[in-house]
Amino acid sequence: MGAYQGVYNLGTATATMLGPALLTLFVLPHGLLGWCALALLFATAAMAMPPTARWAERNNARPTPSTSPTAGTAQSP
Repeated sequence: MGAYQGVYNLGTATATMLGPALLTLFVLPHGLLGWCALALLFATAAMAMPPTARWAERNNARPTPSTSPTAGTAQSP
């Protein structure tokens, strides 16, 4: 579970570090067109999330329930 938290924190740290520089270099100089391009980027990312989540759910290796009897039950010989 800790690996997922590490990846999440890596993404947050990267966005915090690179976000202002990318905004200054690519969005602000282009005015309204830059803001529209940024909105399109966010909309595209949002639209990609449901298919990505479905793919991850399909490919998730889940543990199978144990087939052994529960503790404390008697078995017939």
